[in-house]
Amino acid sequence: VNEKPLGGLLNFEHFGVAMLTILQTILLQDWERPMIAVMQATGGGAAIHFVLIVVIGSLFLFEYTVAILCMTFVEVSKQENEETMPERGADQLLMQIQLNSLDQQSAAVQDVADASRQDA
Repeated sequence: VNEKPLGGLLNFEHFGVAMLTILQTILLQDWERPMIAVMQATGGGAAIHFVLIVVIGSLFLFEYTVAILCMTFVEVSKQENEETMPERGADQLLMQIQLNSLDQQSAAVQDVADASRQDA
């Protein structure tokens, strides 16, 4: 049994090195080498440890990434709606003014038509 996997670069005696190894495993970056080295040093039970880290850690990382993407999409959508709302409001106001003007013109034309009928 090899006491120092990967020449002593891989161990779980120091917190920083252990976290780097776990991060490497979660990110699926050449995680087989540390797993095989730990299995040679400690036995086959290490495979369960690494497979659990891969499955649980990768799923967590994937779900976290999807959550960030969804939150960003919602924020961008809200910002776009806030930016276009004044334009929509201005368009609606302009349309209302034009409709009021048309109503006034049609009322004036109706008044003139009524007046000309009464004169005749």
